[in-house]
Amino acid sequence: MESSAGPSVDEWTRVLDRVEGYAFVRIDEDGTVRGWNEGVRRLLGYGTKEFLGQSWHTFLCNPRAGDSQGELQVRHRDGSRLAVRCMVLPFGGDAGFMVVVRVLSSAAYEQDAARRRSEEMERRVVERTVELSQAVNLLEQQLVERRRLEVALAEAEETERERLGQDLHDGICQQLTGTAMLAQVLAVSLSRRGAPEAERAQQVVDLMKGAILQARDLAKGLHPVSLQAEHGLVAALEELTTRTSVMVPCRLRSPSWVDLAPDVSLHLYRIAQEAVRNALKHAGASEIVLSLEVQKGLLHLRVRDNGRGLKEADRLRGGMGLLNLQYRTKALGAELHFESEPSRGTTVTCLLPVDPRVVAGAPSPVERTPQLQLF
Repeated sequence: MESSAGPSVDEWTRVLDRVEGYAFVRIDEDGTVRGWNEGVRRLLGYGTKEFLGQSWHTFLCNPRAGDSQGELQVRHRDGSRLAVRCMVLPFGGDAGFMVVVRVLSSAAYEQDAARRRSEEMERRVVERTVELSQAVNLLEQQLVERRRLEVALAEAEETERERLGQDLHDGICQQLTGTAMLAQVLAVSLSRRGAPEAERAQQVVDLMKGAILQARDLAKGLHPVSLQAEHGLVAALEELTTRTSVMVPCRLRSPSWVDLAPDVSLHLYRIAQEAVRNALKHAGASEIVLSLEVQKGLLHLRVRDNGRGLKEADRLRGGMGLLNLQYRTKALGAELHFESEPSRGTTVTCLLPVDPRVVAGAPSPVERTPQLQLF
């Protein structure tokens, strides 16, 4: 190993014996101790026989390859460990190297240790932050993909509903209507002739009218045509109220119109439809009231029944109907609230932020009376 020119060994020896607070160790290229000053005895406790000729690295605690300078730990003669700071300086020629050893004070050592712990903690925080950032990015991508799939699924569902509703209206409903007309002509003809089969023929006509009404209700429930018209939400809710009134008294309180995007109107209609279906199927309600109003930038859609109520455990467990309500509410960016007590009915409320300057209607809600229509 070549070393740069520097002070001679004799010069170092004369100077080092007068330095307090430092230990000086001369080593050769192999790291073997060839000289030392009194500081080694004072600071490290070793004598000549214990120190000379030994490898410098044997006095280091947990030495690693290349560990000769910087902040290290050395072994005191009594077995304790000392925190030291070492610096390796070359002698001239082939005299080797000088290791300058300074024992760190407790305060300095603790300060340095705290700094190292802080740096290590900061490093770990940075690494963890990067990991969390990557995890958040992945989660956001998964949420975007899930949202895309949910929207695609909802669109496919509505497309299929529309197709089935159109098929019912244009196919079965028209055939039933034509059959009912022919049956009506037959019943009138039999009645004019005084035939005893006239009464039975009229019963067939009445049954056909009932079938037509049910088929049209199904078609409208699957695909409310009124939603496609301007301000169609109110008209669609009126149709829902009319169909429900066949089974239980049902009323609607709403503005004369509400200006919303078609997809928003569709989600709100499906929420109301599902809440009414739950009231009919599970609550045993004898009355249902729908209401739609805009207050302080919030659109309130409520469906209230006087049925047996919804237990908290049932609401938390939920079924497909409740999951559908929650999904459509989430798709709108709205809030869904349940108010229910056993034997006191249930109120389902959907709160949707809107612009009151755009969404407007009659100054106060108007209650509408359902009107049934067979043909």
